[in-house]
Amino acid sequence: MASGNSAIQAESAHGAIDDLHEYLAAHPQLSADSQEMLSRESVARKLTFGGVPFTRYLRPHLISQGQYKVIKEVVGMLATALIKLRRAVLHDERLLDELDLTPQERHLSLIDPGFEEPSPSARLDSFWSERDWRFVEMNAESPAAIAYEDVLADLFLELPAIKGWQEASGYRLQPLHARDRFMQAIEDVWAEFRSNRGAANFNERPNIAIVDWAGVPT
Repeated sequence: MASGNSAIQAESAHGAIDDLHEYLAAHPQLSADSQEMLSRESVARKLTFGGVPFTRYLRPHLISQGQYKVIKEVVGMLATALIKLRRAVLHDERLLDELDLTPQERHLSLIDPGFEEPSPSARLDSFWSERDWRFVEMNAESPAAIAYEDVLADLFLELPAIKGWQEASGYRLQPLHARDRFMQAIEDVWAEFRSNRGAANFNERPNIAIVDWAGVPT
């Protein structure tokens, strides 16, 4: 799927990005110290995949307030469309056939889970550039990046180079923390489930298990 380029046309963070690059180039020792801290703390704070740090560059992913506003609008629109599509598929055998599900998958897909949103941890994978923004898939089960990004955002704000750049340039970075919002979404879904299945039969707060296949990097 592809969105329009409205987010690209919104006020860009390109000026701030260029300014940060110039600052890093003008302060090589500060940059080197910050790079060492980023590598060291990434391991200490478990910001790794398969033992390798996620981020090996000193620039965080910067977006402007205008771009963030457009991102929320576009993602909200896509989420609404996907909810409508799911409802339609569950009531139209022809649409369900298009998914080419196995008999077991088809059986599971028709079970009422007791709440409206079956995947509150879904992630829309996309690629963004100064010229275009395209979505490639909805990853329906992977909330891990939310926690990684929150911790990484805090680490970036602690780096001497990022602190020095903000003081020198006047730019101010605002982290987009999401863990609390994610947990609120989980609790909202759980409350809906209890309401539909009988609150007296279930704990007020959910029990949460984090599971994965044995032998995989995650």
